[in-house]
Amino acid sequence: MSTFLERIYYDYDNYAGSGALEAILSRPNEYRHLGVPKAIVPLWPAVSLELSTTLGFYENLENVAGVTDSAILFYAGFVVHLPF
Repeated sequence: MSTFLERIYYDYDNYAGSGALEAILSRPNEYRHLGVPKAIVPLWPAVSLELSTTLGFYENLENVAGVTDSAILFYAGFVVHLPF
């Protein structure tokens, strides 16, 4: 088996319009600060309960300077360990 790789270069401005690339690159970076505490509780020898939450704080949300937001996600599930 052989692999053939050919790099293709094109002018993004010709594809998307003049100044489109500069508009994308000039937007501020979005920063995400996430914390994920997790607890696993064994119920039976092959089954456990998993509880977790994700706490998030976002800066420059959707690449807009100064826009911040926060989010909380809760998760609960059973994990079954199958022997292989």
